[in-house]
Amino acid sequence: MHTITLGLIINPLAGIGGPAALKGSDGADTVARARGAGVVSQVAAHVTKALQPLGEVADGISWKTCSGDMGEALLADLQFPDVEVVYVTQDAVSSSASDTRRAVQQLQWSGIDLLIFAGGDGTARDIFDASSPGLVVLGIPCGVKMHSGVFARHLQGIAPMVIELLATRLVTATAGEVRDIDEQALREGTVNSRFYG
Repeated sequence: MHTITLGLIINPLAGIGGPAALKGSDGADTVARARGAGVVSQVAAHVTKALQPLGEVADGISWKTCSGDMGEALLADLQFPDVEVVYVTQDAVSSSASDTRRAVQQLQWSGIDLLIFAGGDGTARDIFDASSPGLVVLGIPCGVKMHSGVFARHLQGIAPMVIELLATRLVTATAGEVRDIDEQALREGTVNSRFYG
């Protein structure tokens, strides 16, 4: 049976600013305001919905991920059998953009066929900044700002793509834009989208 190695990075705070009407989730102050408003991130629920169907083919997938809420905890909940933590977050309680960038480098260095990440445009930008040429990336849409072309169109689209890869049927990848919006300008009523790469 063919096997593939998947990397997983979860931004556990992605999208937390949306329900608090903060126009995004970038920055510690925004996260603090959202938490102060009683908002709880829905990222784990979205990632579970996206990845749970892979339980049917779990024996063909090796996972490499990050500690705690950046991947390890969710893969343990899904009871996937072959999981290796290759990046330990700097802070056991929360993660940051620098954790994402370090994790990308560690995962790419460890040898993965595909990096799956959960987040929004800010997370996509961090991955773009840290990755080397040749990394194949697929985003699980979990953010407030979703303008980049690196995300699956819906949560149910992730597992079928991975299953096609596992069956060696899906063999092409295309470049996708990474874009982000200036959240402060958006809060003031101006849409200012920037192309990152």
